[in-house]
Amino acid sequence: MTDKLTTSQAIAEARKFAGFIKAFKRLTEVTDALEGVDQLIQERTAHAATLSGEIEQLAARQADVIYKTQELQTALDDIAADTQAERDKIMQTARTEAQGIVAKAVKELELMADEKTAASDELSEFNAQIDTATAALAEITEKLQKARGQARKILEE
Repeated sequence: MTDKLTTSQAIAEARKFAGFIKAFKRLTEVTDALEGVDQLIQERTAHAATLSGEIEQLAARQADVIYKTQELQTALDDIAADTQAERDKIMQTARTEAQGIVAKAVKELELMADEKTAASDELSEFNAQIDTATAALAEITEKLQKARGQARKILEE
C-alpha cells in the first residue's frame, strides 16, 4: 500500500495542520499573556507584602500612641487631682484669713461704736452745759438789763 493521499485528503490534512498551527499560535499568545499576568501577580503580591509590613508598622505605632495617650491621661488626671487639692488648700487658707480680717474689722467697728457712744454722751453733756450756761447768761443779761434800768432811774432822779 502506498501512503499517498488524494488531493482532497491532502487539503483536509493541510487544513487540520493549519488549524493546529492557529491553535498553537493562540496557545503561545495565551502563554505570553499568562506570563504577563504571572508577573503582575508577583508584583501585586510583593506590593501586598509591603502594604502588610506598613500596616503592621502602623498598628505598632497606633498601639504605642494608645499607650502613650493612656499614660498622658493618667498624668493629666494626677495633675487635675493635685490642682484640685492645691485649690482646696488655697481656698481654705483664704477663708481662714478672711474670717480673721472680718473678726478684726468687727472688733474695730465695735470699738468705734463704743467711742461714738462715748463721744455722743460727752456731746450731750457738753450741750447740756451749753444750755445751762446759755440759760444762766440769759438770766444774768436780764438781771444786768434790770440793773441798768435801775441805774438809769437812779441817775435820772
